[in-house]
Amino acid sequence: MSILEKVADYTLTLQLEKMKSEAVETGRSFFMDTLGCIIAGAQQKPSLLALDFCEKMYGDGRKVATVIGSGGVKLSTCSASFINGVSSHFHDYDDMLPTLSGHPSAAVLPCVLALCEELNKSGKDALEAYIAGVEIIDIMSRGLNSKTLVHYSKGWHSTQTIGIFGAVAAAAILLGLTKKELTIAFSMAASESSGLQGNFGTMTKAFHAGRAGEKGILVAKLAQSGFTANPHIMEMEGGFVNATTGFFDTPAMLERMQTRESAFIDPGVTMKPYPCCKCTHNVIDDIWNLMNKYKFKNEDVEKVLVKAQPLTAACLKYPEAKTMLEGKFSAQYGVALVLVNEKLPGIPHFEGTDITDHRVLETMKKVTMVLDDSIAGGEFFAGNWETRMEVTLKDGRELKESVVYARGEAQNPMTQEEVLDKFKECVNVSLFPEKSEPVIGLLQNLAKLSSIRELIDVVERAARPIAR
Repeated sequence: MSILEKVADYTLTLQLEKMKSEAVETGRSFFMDTLGCIIAGAQQKPSLLALDFCEKMYGDGRKVATVIGSGGVKLSTCSASFINGVSSHFHDYDDMLPTLSGHPSAAVLPCVLALCEELNKSGKDALEAYIAGVEIIDIMSRGLNSKTLVHYSKGWHSTQTIGIFGAVAAAAILLGLTKKELTIAFSMAASESSGLQGNFGTMTKAFHAGRAGEKGILVAKLAQSGFTANPHIMEMEGGFVNATTGFFDTPAMLERMQTRESAFIDPGVTMKPYPCCKCTHNVIDDIWNLMNKYKFKNEDVEKVLVKAQPLTAACLKYPEAKTMLEGKFSAQYGVALVLVNEKLPGIPHFEGTDITDHRVLETMKKVTMVLDDSIAGGEFFAGNWETRMEVTLKDGRELKESVVYARGEAQNPMTQEEVLDKFKECVNVSLFPEKSEPVIGLLQNLAKLSSIRELIDVVERAARPIAR
């Protein structure tokens, strides 16, 4: 069998009853977190642009799936998944998977929600398909990315390039694809895989997430209808691996499928406490830890030196960030936010178009980031997002800090109270707070919902009117 046939075979064994209870409960928590991110981004400019486009281009099609946070606008399954995927990733607040070095849930959950609504699937069906999609992303990442992020290091945005395989897996489970049909769908996904890191700091990064889920539905339905594709597309000459990096660790994929361990347990999925690139999180925790330990303020700081591994240096490409989207990919902006505001950043610190706070702009000039090859031992990635920081105060003191596991990672998880606080922060962007409380109750009992439509209806009844 080809590797895609083996992955297809494994995918169709991923039933909720066979999963570890810890993985299921952790998966439910990340399902909730990602829905919060979708709601937070629902009424932001990229999502409204996508909604306007899809209504004009495809508005006459079957209106069977909801554009989340729109107040009940329905479009085709593919269009709804696309828009909701853009919403999920706009704030860059959605989760991270270390093996992927990308955002698995943003690729999978929008696809799951749209299909479950179209097919009137239960909460259990939705949770099962979502978890399975994330598991397949982890397996594919182990083959394509390795511990040193071979695929990601070439400039591919793995949220879409690898994430699409998870969306296909989730769609296949919900649609009831056969092993042969799923293999074809995976092969078609390889041809649809795309996304470049050069578009970080622009709306197109969120577009990547939107397209992953949309394409997952597209190829799954086409494969089910009888479309054909080459089941050996990953390994063959002229196939995915040769066209991208030339690296493919099939033994790692096979070992993972044999052990049946969950990505939600090992390596664990990272829940983001800050709405910005994961590579900024260690930097933010560095400066926050130092300020709390040594009790200094912004006016006491002479300069800040951030020492970064190659992955961090590659992602944080805006030392002189001018827009809020660029600020999400700027070590300088992250440090300046903490120094100026004396608190950890949230959604309001990244709202708007241009960075206009002159205090933040001036403080960014104090911050320098340099490449430190010793962190990753000469590799692109250290296996964690470690950064090191040196702060020189005006009184001559030199303070040092290193954060290996930032807040939100599996090794340093957020508390349940923090998870709920984040969810409320997210949903209150697009929903009326006094109407949103029932959403939490439904999500806490997700597997007992007879239809996912019940959850979506409650969200839409709480939505603020969209301004268009």
